[in-house]
Amino acid sequence: MNCVPKQYNPSNWERPSFEDNSKPEVIEQFRRYCWIGADTINMNPEVLPFIINLAGFIYDRRCILKPTQQIRNGISSVEYLGIRWLEKIGNPSEGTWDGYYKCVQIQDPRRAGNPIVGIAVRGTQKTRNDRKLGTRTGTTALVVAIKDDEKGHNSLQLRLDNFAHPLGTNYIIRHDGALTVGRHGRAKNSDVLDYVSKQAPELARFNQSKELPEVELGTLDNSRQINWEQQETRNFTANLIRYALIRDQFRFEREQEKHNRVFIYKTARYEFGSSHTMQT
Repeated sequence: MNCVPKQYNPSNWERPSFEDNSKPEVIEQFRRYCWIGADTINMNPEVLPFIINLAGFIYDRRCILKPTQQIRNGISSVEYLGIRWLEKIGNPSEGTWDGYYKCVQIQDPRRAGNPIVGIAVRGTQKTRNDRKLGTRTGTTALVVAIKDDEKGHNSLQLRLDNFAHPLGTNYIIRHDGALTVGRHGRAKNSDVLDYVSKQAPELARFNQSKELPEVELGTLDNSRQINWEQQETRNFTANLIRYALIRDQFRFEREQEKHNRVFIYKTARYEFGSSHTMQT
């Protein structure tokens, strides 16, 4: 569950200069807005300037995501909707993720209508002996929400503490495929990664220190302010949206499989019971 953001107003918030991203007062402001988790500040201070740079890009109203003709697989962004408050953004294991998102409307041939995709950087709630969540650290997540009509959900919650990897002045953003399928619980990472490698093979990259591939979403330059004019930012955003939609398709297909198994099981039980009754 994310912490509750306070005071941020997208219409008048001014992004700090790149040179100020490491200043204590800027870090405190981002913590107060719930864009940084409490434990990220204490346990991963080296990643803070990058997180502030990325969050600044997302929450800066002047950074406009211009529509593109094609993201790949027939997916395209249709309209930039600005920074919006999205409600009823659920997550089976983490509660609700309502809040401000940088939003685009997209077309996907596999989905009805034109869903809204929202991108945010959020601090997760730090808990201790909570009845539902137990004890959890307050980390920082890159969140992608998808909203169809009135229904919305959290498609991706990527912990930047774990998956933002420094390489010189750049940061490579990867993910291990962790995914929850509604009430059915967590899917195997290997199943998700295998699915991604078939749907978007260029996103699945092997790391020499890992047995399984990882999803590589892109590289961002942290030697300057992140903005939409940089090609690497556009590539990263397109890959992020695409990955979130592929994850949704995986969920849909896995839920259909489970539904069909239950239907076959119930049908078999009914047929067995009927034939047993007739014989007796």
